[in-house]
Amino acid sequence: LVFAPSPEFGGRLGRGFRYLGDNSIRLTALDWGVIALVALGALSLLWAADPGKAVTDLRVMLIEPGLFYLILRTSIRDQRGLLRLIDGLLFAGALVAGIGLMLYFGGQGIITAEGGSLRLASVYGSPNNVGLFLGRCIPFALAYALASLDRTRRLFGVGTLILMGIAVLFSQSAGALFIGIPAAVLIVSVLTLRRRARLAVVGLAGVGAAVFAVAMQFPRFARIVDVGEGTSFFRVRVWQSALQMIADRPLTGFGLDQFLNAFRGRYMLPDAWQEPNLSHPHNVLLDFWVRLGIGGVLIFAWIQVAFWRAALRLYRTRPDALTAALLIGAMGSMINLLAHGLVDNSVFVSDLAYVFVLLLGVVGNLHRQD
Repeated sequence: LVFAPSPEFGGRLGRGFRYLGDNSIRLTALDWGVIALVALGALSLLWAADPGKAVTDLRVMLIEPGLFYLILRTSIRDQRGLLRLIDGLLFAGALVAGIGLMLYFGGQGIITAEGGSLRLASVYGSPNNVGLFLGRCIPFALAYALASLDRTRRLFGVGTLILMGIAVLFSQSAGALFIGIPAAVLIVSVLTLRRRARLAVVGLAGVGAAVFAVAMQFPRFARIVDVGEGTSFFRVRVWQSALQMIADRPLTGFGLDQFLNAFRGRYMLPDAWQEPNLSHPHNVLLDFWVRLGIGGVLIFAWIQVAFWRAALRLYRTRPDALTAALLIGAMGSMINLLAHGLVDNSVFVSDLAYVFVLLLGVVGNLHRQD
């Protein structure tokens, strides 16, 4: 998602700030959540040990996505505008997947993992980022494919779904393949098919079990269930380090983008010395707590409650097929964020931060239009 300064951009931003000052328009719980998150991020600069990193993180992860959210909430007035944004997200996902596959089969953009496994990295420095971003996109593509929409849009959903699914398989992102995407596929299938979902759930469970059994035969995945070594071992150790950091500073946390320095300087456990470059705690709640303290966790919880209340309330009204597809895709993408975020990054990555506020804006705007 790219923003270029232009007169139109400035005009939309100006209308957004006038929206905030217009007493005739009531801010929603989601709006207040985003405002509180940006405000707490700015306040956290007061106790950050490295202000330079904190200021950059504040701008890239909170202020700029917050401005995007402001423009989205005040400038997108109809379903067509939301549709363009989601189509743009799916085009971005297809582009990431397509570039990744071309590079992969051309012998480039590859990371060698355990047992010599070759992992697709696409435009990212890590294959896990491929799984994180495409995991946010796949629920929308699946919602398009399953909903009673026009043939062109359903084909678009099926095509992007297949392309992104293949790319995720070659990325070999365990968090995406075994946690984030299955959770998202399950919620999208259940919400879209409703009473017909029982058979789909049974089928998904069977396919998931078969895929997991096959994956365990490969060195890359065979060590996932072993917390005594490999990736799982370092995940557990970084969680322990993050909990110790939280115990030392539970109210304020350490500030934005301060984890790496603190982890290296004091909190890295002796037997985890082989992974000294971890910049986040690989868990969504631990990440918010370390960066923003207990206030960050409470604000994130507030946002989640507001998101799901608004989304489920609108879902129960049985909206038209296109609105339902956008709404269900947003819920599936948020489930992916929460599920995959249990073991990896979640919000504080430049592209994921924009997708996060996009999901909030989609549900907020659909609820307002309803």
